[in-house]
Amino acid sequence: MREKDRNKELPQDHPDRQLTLEDAEMPQLKTLLDPQKMLGVFRNQLRPTGEGHYHIYHISDCKVHRFRYRKGQRVIVQYQLTLHDQLTKHNKTLWVTGISRSTPEHMKKLYKRILNSDSWWNISLSTLILEPVLYLPALKLILQTYPQDHHLPTLPLLLNDRLMMREKLLLNPWLKDWKMMENTLTLIRYRPLLGATFRCDFEAEHLRTKENIKKTLYFKVFQKEDGRHIFEQLVQLKKDFPVKEQGLYIVNAITYSKQLKTLVLEAAQGIPLSVFILNGVSIEQTLEKTAEALAHFHLSPCALFKHQSKAVRLKGAEKAVRFIREVCPELQEKSRQLFFQIQSRIKDVVLCPAHLDLKPEHIFIDGARVTLIDLDAAAMSDPVYDIASLIVRIEFLSETGQIPQEVVASALRGLKARYFSKVPHSWKERLIPNYCCAALKIALYHLQHQEKDAKHRVAILLEKCLQYLSKQERQEKP
Repeated sequence: MREKDRNKELPQDHPDRQLTLEDAEMPQLKTLLDPQKMLGVFRNQLRPTGEGHYHIYHISDCKVHRFRYRKGQRVIVQYQLTLHDQLTKHNKTLWVTGISRSTPEHMKKLYKRILNSDSWWNISLSTLILEPVLYLPALKLILQTYPQDHHLPTLPLLLNDRLMMREKLLLNPWLKDWKMMENTLTLIRYRPLLGATFRCDFEAEHLRTKENIKKTLYFKVFQKEDGRHIFEQLVQLKKDFPVKEQGLYIVNAITYSKQLKTLVLEAAQGIPLSVFILNGVSIEQTLEKTAEALAHFHLSPCALFKHQSKAVRLKGAEKAVRFIREVCPELQEKSRQLFFQIQSRIKDVVLCPAHLDLKPEHIFIDGARVTLIDLDAAAMSDPVYDIASLIVRIEFLSETGQIPQEVVASALRGLKARYFSKVPHSWKERLIPNYCCAALKIALYHLQHQEKDAKHRVAILLEKCLQYLSKQERQEKP
């Protein structure tokens, strides 16, 4: 059954109903967000280059991994292609970024600008399977095949083994008395036009003792000089939070390369908090350790370089609400009500250190030590947002696990009790509005990734937030 016909038979809030966007200024959206239609486009338009001269690849599958959308203006789509090597019979994944705007003039200018920035062109060809850049006027669409990314021009340099750039600029300066034996890069996360994260596993031999070591580091590629600012912030945080056997630990920033716009980080020791939650192992004790470490971070005298005002916090919530309205018209009223109430309840507060991207995957537990990673967004802000964000993410994560909901609920009550016993009592009043802000960010993520039941789960989440706000309002009345 065709997707359009199947959607007609399903109610608006049915979990299997797929996202459909109507935009008079961008009629190409119906094609760009349809994996089957785009599979035909890729098969017809993408031509092999580089490695493709020696292998014969067939594009066997296409998925829309994520998209960012502004109604009537532009859409950025991240496609995940599966390539079948007809020589080796193996499959491999290839990321392709699609950029489309409402006006062809903008697209032509962008295409020319990409082609004119040719410093990457010859270097990148050896790492590509399909041609790096393609413009399709009929769809007002520019396609870039990974690692080509005009906002991340150093990606091809980092990945090109022949140039040995990562050895020369990232590893060798750190391993002064060691000889690099081998190293491998594994892509962990790629966000088109924004950044990429790699795990680097390497082996080295000591020049004098001939001792061999195997280590893992993480490389983060940034736009412009964002990585340098984060490196400087992490170096300062290590001074504010010296190494201890227990309590809060900040992951080490090893070096930053201006040429590659890449930050090198140590691998965090321990087990991610998400593993404890999904497996139901020592959840209550683990969350209590986390609460104490967060309170320590939030109450510390350290001064982060960036500041996030009330206006900036509300701007993020407004962005999420706008996206929800555009892709889920049936949730327009609920999202409007929710933003109105958040707007009236988010207050100017004394700014404290805050992580601002806290999730169970960003917290590692190693005995009595709690390590925070991915502090890219850290700023002086409302610290209650961190604990609120962690709570809503744990609730979402626990839905996919095998742990009874009452066990998770009990553990979360312990988390809140331990955290709010360590911080000023007045902070607790800010939990619900911050929970709603964090919930909107989660909703945005699920819709952008077009998860199967995204609309259904987002509708439930918005309703829960409205109920929490209503309950808080009743409790505040004399």
